[in-house]
Amino acid sequence: MIKFLTNPKHFTGVVLIAIWFSLDIYVPNVLHNFAETFSLVNLFNIVRLVVPYITFVIFVLFFYKKLNFKTGSFKLNLILTVLILNFLVQLITSYVYQDISINNANLIMLSCMSLILFVFDFNFGNSKKTLILSWFVLFTIFSWFSLVMFQWYFSPENQTANLYGGWPSSFLTIPGLTENIPRSSGIGRSSLMLAIPIMLYLVIAKRINLIFYFIYNYCFFILIITQSRIVLFGFFLISFVVTYYVFTLKLKTIAKIKKIILIFLVPILITFGMIAIKTALLIQIENRNILNRDILIRKVDPTTITSNRFRDWKLILKKNNNVLFGNGAMGDRWIIGQSASNLILYNYSSSGIIGVLLFAIFLFRSFFVCSKILLFDEKKISYNNYILLSACYIQYFIMGRSLVESSFAIFGIDFLVFFAAYFFMEQYYNKKLNK
Repeated sequence: MIKFLTNPKHFTGVVLIAIWFSLDIYVPNVLHNFAETFSLVNLFNIVRLVVPYITFVIFVLFFYKKLNFKTGSFKLNLILTVLILNFLVQLITSYVYQDISINNANLIMLSCMSLILFVFDFNFGNSKKTLILSWFVLFTIFSWFSLVMFQWYFSPENQTANLYGGWPSSFLTIPGLTENIPRSSGIGRSSLMLAIPIMLYLVIAKRINLIFYFIYNYCFFILIITQSRIVLFGFFLISFVVTYYVFTLKLKTIAKIKKIILIFLVPILITFGMIAIKTALLIQIENRNILNRDILIRKVDPTTITSNRFRDWKLILKKNNNVLFGNGAMGDRWIIGQSASNLILYNYSSSGIIGVLLFAIFLFRSFFVCSKILLFDEKKISYNNYILLSACYIQYFIMGRSLVESSFAIFGIDFLVFFAAYFFMEQYYNKKLNK
């Protein structure tokens, strides 16, 4: 164990896991609850709050001689400078306009710590393992919340055959454990980010790994019943890509058809079988022959296609008086009291036009390199590149999702997965250029 932890490649994984499990911490409430009442839950939350900093400090003290905040890529160094400047602007304007919230400072610190770890692993050629570790931790978190959701889906309390919308109070299985109960769209997003690499693996696999296949079918079911439009649209697009990859394989037609059946038809049958079971239970409970459409399909506000996001976007544009440098981290909440639900407008409210321009440079870099890899460098799928292809498609998906969510502009699940995928992509691209 000592030998394992003294290896910097392994210790970065320990720190990264600690950062992942501090995701939903809201610092003021954690400190207040711990000061007011001693309990195992409050103690556990304090541990989740401080462990990332403790492990990071130990990491720096032990491996400071190996720390290098520059990479071998000039363009990546430029991108890192852009990101640091963006966070610096948010930190300074938080202090100027918001008297700096301790929670905002925590989010910025965790973001910077994560980037340092990603850079360290990049320099040691360890970015692929970091991405795989991120998927593993995401799966752990996803499993906890989705299994609670799965159980509630079939319970009598749930009067619908879909799970779009907020979470009932019964999901708080351990009171005080989490500050932010994830929305159904967030669970759907996680299911797709886990499903993408498994889908690409199934394309090239000669033998099906039953564990992976079970996870894939479960993720498929969750993303269908959560009914997030952006997630379903993302899945629709990746399905075309997967179908294309299948038909480019050097296999007999019957073998290709079998893969299509395994990847699409079987999960569809399982999912709609589950929905049919829930529908039958609802009919039995309600003692009726047919179900209302809203029972099966999420309710949609006929007056807006953006779930009132457009109204929030207009308010941010109207109320933001600090146009150039913004209002600091979480500036959207400072202006309108809630999320901007858009990456560009989040940056506009938090770090102003300066932040929008800085982040636009980064977005262009990510999109450009992903497109070059997918369209020119790695046009065919294989065992050697399916994880790289997954990293590119996940970046596409998260960037698309950022049109309707703040997404990876702020520290969270999108942030950690996106940057793990991004640095792995940059590592491949840098090696290819230096050959």
